[in-house]
Amino acid sequence: MDVNRELSFEIAKKTKADSWATWKNAVKAINYLEGQPVAYIEGWIVLDEKNGSLVVEHGWLELKGEIIDPTAYRTTVHYFPGVKIDPPPKELPALKSFGSLSKEYYKNYPAAYQKALALSKKQESNK
Repeated sequence: MDVNRELSFEIAKKTKADSWATWKNAVKAINYLEGQPVAYIEGWIVLDEKNGSLVVEHGWLELKGEIIDPTAYRTTVHYFPGVKIDPPPKELPALKSFGSLSKEYYKNYPAAYQKALALSKKQESNK
């Protein structure tokens, strides 16, 4: 799935996205895109850095087969979804703080992390 960098940038600019507030930015994007068929995703990303790669817990959206990410749209990122919420929450706290959600929501989360970690290790060994 590709990142729609143009729309991600537009949302980041209009909502004043904070580079360290991934879940907050995703929820702001949900509200910005109100009425559109978005899904809220929490999982892991692998950032390609000059000195190696970095595995980071992250939140983003999916819209019509594209990733919308007002936080990390400027960098090369590999996405590993762990949890998909559709319809998405409209305010914080987002999924991470939903005490009422069953463990069923998180069943893919550890596997997503393992996949992200494997890619990071592979990238490290290729440098």
